[in-house]
Amino acid sequence: MPPIKHALLGASSAARWIACPPSARLTENMEGGSSKYAEEGSRAHEVCEAHLRHCLKYWKAGRAAPVLGESIRLDGQPDDPAEMIRAANLYVDFLHGLWLGFASRPGVFIEQEIVWSGKKLDWGIS
Repeated sequence: MPPIKHALLGASSAARWIACPPSARLTENMEGGSSKYAEEGSRAHEVCEAHLRHCLKYWKAGRAAPVLGESIRLDGQPDDPAEMIRAANLYVDFLHGLWLGFASRPGVFIEQEIVWSGKKLDWGIS
C-alpha cells in the first residue's frame, strides 16, 4: 500500500475549500488531530484497498474472487467490525460489476496519485 497521504482538495474537506478556496493552501501543512472515527475511516479504506487488490488478481485470471468473511487484521488489534467487512464486500462487488461491464477489461489504478498538466492533484481509492 502507498504511504498515507492526504489530498489537497480532499472530499472530506470540500465544504471548506469550496466556500473558501485559499483555505486549502492555508491548512496544507497543519497537523490534523485524530479521533476514533477518523481512525475507523482510515481502517475502512485500508480494508477496501487490500480486498480490492486481492480480488483483482482473481478477476484478471478469470476466476471468482473470494468474499471477505472476517477481519483481515494482522497487527494484533481488535478485529474489524462485521459492518466494515460487509461494506468492503459490497464495495468490491460493485467495482467488479463495473469492471465486467466493459467489452475489454479496463486498467484499474488503486490509490494512485493523479497528476494533471504537471500538477499533483489528488489521491483516490479506485
